[in-house]
Amino acid sequence: MRRFAFLCVLLASCFSFSQLPQPENCPPVAQEIHQTQEQPQASEQPPSIRIKSLSFTSDQPLPAISKEVASEVEGKTIDFSEGWPLELAAVVRDAWQHYGYYRVQVDDPDLDILQETQQEEVARVTVKIDPGKQYWTKDISFSNNLQFHSSQLRDLFPVPDGEIFDTRKMAEGMVALRKLYGERGFIDFAAVRSTQIDESRKRISLMLDLDEGKQFRVGKFEILGMDPVLAQGLIADSGLEPGSIFNARLLEVFFQRNKSLLPARTNAEDTTQRHIDEQAGTIDLTIDVRSCPATND
Repeated sequence: MRRFAFLCVLLASCFSFSQLPQPENCPPVAQEIHQTQEQPQASEQPPSIRIKSLSFTSDQPLPAISKEVASEVEGKTIDFSEGWPLELAAVVRDAWQHYGYYRVQVDDPDLDILQETQQEEVARVTVKIDPGKQYWTKDISFSNNLQFHSSQLRDLFPVPDGEIFDTRKMAEGMVALRKLYGERGFIDFAAVRSTQIDESRKRISLMLDLDEGKQFRVGKFEILGMDPVLAQGLIADSGLEPGSIFNARLLEVFFQRNKSLLPARTNAEDTTQRHIDEQAGTIDLTIDVRSCPATND
């Protein structure tokens, strides 16, 4: 599961190292038509909630920043499903934490429906909150990092010491951290986060304990359903030739770069099988396009 979660962040197409669909499932066209026919029509889906206006109430004086927080949430839409109060509360919490209110408490929101259609409900929202203190970044530290110096890892987080503790920017840093290790073949990389809060100074230290794991290399790389000479040329030009350090980003680049040479709608998720040898530290890649559509868009 740790490997799956890591690679989902690393690749926009989000692939798993488990067995993927066999080649006969490669052409998504017919499947997409079939699935579309069986899915409920849009009118049968729960409507979404569009937040026209947002106001806060609190037992404590609200900070001046509350208007900026509200304007950031206004205009957003969420699904009007059973869990909408939690989803909306999470959106509000994220907005406050973006401005450094790390421990903000958010109650269930109240809705006042202003306009309603089958697809959308436009609402005025009121949320009771306790914003708490606004916190600032004290420092970010790393432990058990052997491959990269701490200063190099610290540069991945776009939050200088002394600035507002912005959880979104911290999340951006985590994505960049996983990407950095993933591009060096550390597909088992994990980071355990912890914080230390200085309440008197309103400062937060973020500490990351890293488990870098093993570095993986490409074992075999083959392309089925393509002229062998052309396939070998593409593999040699991919940066993923056997023996090279596995770089998940390069696999996505491979499909983007060679789009005109591959069958229509070919992508890493549907056509690539991966086999991991933990002991040898290798990943075998097989791209199978034997039964994919023959024409490009």
